[in-house]
Amino acid sequence: METITLQVDKRADSGKKVSAALRKAGRMPAVIYGMSASQKLTLDAKAFKKALSGPSGTHVILQLEMGDGKGLHNALLKELQFHPITDQFIHADLLEIDLNKPIRVKLPIVVSGESVGVKVSGGEIRIHARDLHVECMPSVMPRDIKVDISTLDINKIWHLSDLTLPEGIKATDAPEMAIVSCITPKKEEVVAAVVAEGAAPAEGAAAAGAAPAAAGKGAAPAAPGKGAAPAAAGKGAAPAKGGGKEGGKK
Repeated sequence: METITLQVDKRADSGKKVSAALRKAGRMPAVIYGMSASQKLTLDAKAFKKALSGPSGTHVILQLEMGDGKGLHNALLKELQFHPITDQFIHADLLEIDLNKPIRVKLPIVVSGESVGVKVSGGEIRIHARDLHVECMPSVMPRDIKVDISTLDINKIWHLSDLTLPEGIKATDAPEMAIVSCITPKKEEVVAAVVAEGAAPAEGAAAAGAAPAAAGKGAAPAAPGKGAAPAAAGKGAAPAKGGGKEGGKK
């Protein structure tokens, strides 16, 4: 694991105004835990950002020179706060560690490779766990836990107990914890995908804006609208009231 030395200063004051003044001066407030008592610190903002920009990212051992006559204090990054707009580092929580004792940390799971279940059988990958809690010596702590799913077949699920972790890394999560699976796509998802690609509507479904079908034999006539002209009387049609041969008699 990468080790980087940083010069830090102790601070007594805290608060928004103090923190703002520190940042304006190119410093960043921080707190280190795990000592006999927590200690407020300030770090050089640029040096700290550079320390976390290497290939190991935030998973580095920080050797802090605090000027207290006790030599270097080894620490890990516990939490990092960012500015909501500029995304700059604004505060760090550090955890002092003993290089001769194992530590417990949470590492991200990185899935790689193309599953045989996807390539051959058209399956879909489901990620069930994004992080893994592990115990290891600080010197062998990796940046992440890599999982190659090339041999993961269709309708199979890998649990924590199925993984081969790097040497010196011990998982502390439950062995039966699901990590990743390859499943057969649901029928509804397949149908939805086909429809999304422009499939024709189901048989019998009316197209939007289509003209109404012609009235069939014996179909009831539509009710006449207001002010509509009466239809011509057909053969055998009943005469209108007061009409017919006797209609003009008094």
